[in-house]
Amino acid sequence: MIAASIIAARSSVGDVAAALGLPPQSGLATRAIEGARRFGLERLERAYWRACAMDAGFKNGTIKEREQALAGLILDLMSTPD
Repeated sequence: MIAASIIAARSSVGDVAAALGLPPQSGLATRAIEGARRFGLERLERAYWRACAMDAGFKNGTIKEREQALAGLILDLMSTPD
């Protein structure tokens, strides 16, 4: 999400790497940038909040089938964007 928000602000690849505390040629920075471009900020934010809600559901006992909940999140991320 950090990479996606920086890219959405039309900043440079170097800015993304610096925000992540990585050198620009880092493989991790490259993967973060590619993922940010592939998913986009809005989609990543939805996935983040869904994961937060699932975590709360796991902890308070409202979600019993953890594997199914996680599989649903992964399937959503694998699907083509709206």
